[in-house]
Amino acid sequence: MKAHKYTVNDVRKLLSNALNATAGDEKQTKLVEKYNEYVTSVIDHRHQKINHQITSQATRYRLNLKDKQMIDREFNEMVERRNLLIETNQDLRAQLSLSNECPDRSKYCMDPITRRNQKIMLEFDEVKAIGGSTQAEEYDKGYPVINFDEWEDVPEITENDFQKWKKELVSYLHEDIQTQSHAQLEIQIAESDQALSAVTDDVRRFRDNWGEARKEIAELKEAILDQEVLKVQVRTLEDSNTALEAEVNRTRGGEVTGTIGEDVFRVSE
Repeated sequence: MKAHKYTVNDVRKLLSNALNATAGDEKQTKLVEKYNEYVTSVIDHRHQKINHQITSQATRYRLNLKDKQMIDREFNEMVERRNLLIETNQDLRAQLSLSNECPDRSKYCMDPITRRNQKIMLEFDEVKAIGGSTQAEEYDKGYPVINFDEWEDVPEITENDFQKWKKELVSYLHEDIQTQSHAQLEIQIAESDQALSAVTDDVRRFRDNWGEARKEIAELKEAILDQEVLKVQVRTLEDSNTALEAEVNRTRGGEVTGTIGEDVFRVSE
């Protein structure tokens, strides 16, 4: 078997040579033309499936972001918890004669690189899921969607592909009942066109709605970035408060305990 590959135009030209053998037979000539139409549809479907994989992954990525995003109530509850932890932290630091002022509560007790690190992880997740990023303004520069119209002269079709199609075309031409061959081929074309249309429409929607989708993904990533940073802040404050409470107890010689409503407290050993 030959090792070289064919371009789309090679295949069309080679299969069209069968027209020379069908001169004068209108049905067979039409069959060859139809078969070329079928092969073109098969190649186009193969191409668009590659793009459809990317657009499908982009859709799933966006849906996963929406699923990961907290609802407002959950986010607000975490903000309230963060604020309570800050107040506790400020009180504990004051007891230890430590500074406890920070005008921006979103930065209280936080490492300056936290937001940057969380953003890097979010961007990496997008690249890992799709192979691209919404940082680009154009869809084909953001995600690896290919314009196959520019690639008709690239040798990508294998010898096995061509031999399969050639054999199938010849078998159709050998049929005694040409109507049967035409009917079978029409069904194949319809099936291939239906499959092609499904993926092509989805890719087209992705391309046409890129600006809106890009904006939505950017907003989702920003919202998730905020909530992930907030989660880190809550964990950091919890750890800090635990350590500060231990230090306060150590400096006092034990934990202050008592019963609500009583005037007498004791220091437990």
